[in-house]
Amino acid sequence: MTGARTTTRREELHIVVRRLHPPRNLICISRMPVCREGYCTRRLQAMVVLVILFAAGCASTSVRMINNTGRNQRYSVEKGIASWYGKDHAGRLTANGERFNPRRLTAAHKTLPFDTIVRATNLKNNRQVVVRINDRGPYVEGRIIDLSRRAAKKVDMLEDGIVPTRVEVLKYPEPRKRRR
Repeated sequence: MTGARTTTRREELHIVVRRLHPPRNLICISRMPVCREGYCTRRLQAMVVLVILFAAGCASTSVRMINNTGRNQRYSVEKGIASWYGKDHAGRLTANGERFNPRRLTAAHKTLPFDTIVRATNLKNNRQVVVRINDRGPYVEGRIIDLSRRAAKKVDMLEDGIVPTRVEVLKYPEPRKRRR
């Protein structure tokens, strides 16, 4: 018996347990010859949590909040992708109830209050335009603002269609008085 390895009683018990309960012991990733009770599952759970945290930390989005200024306001600067819309929507009602006119300097934003004044900057050429939020949108993931055709022309994005943009809030609307 020169090359034969003898097994201990603990290893023999582990082999018997593995045969009796294969699903539980298949997930054992311990390098130890014998798993202690609950050790492998805790280790596996810890590794899964670490992988999830690592993946969440590496995830990136195209929208990034930068500044938190202003009283009771969510944010004042946002970076992401801008798009524009024009003739197809002309005359339709916007979310705030007015008719859309592509020749006005207006925009659609998902969360900013109506009548908020923002400056949109095309980050490709640093051209800027000041617009008023009068609609909701864009409804495409990753985009932060939809500009009217005139606003898109001012920042030179008609040909590109979508451009990286910085949106800065210049003025929030005045709170409206409640009717009694």
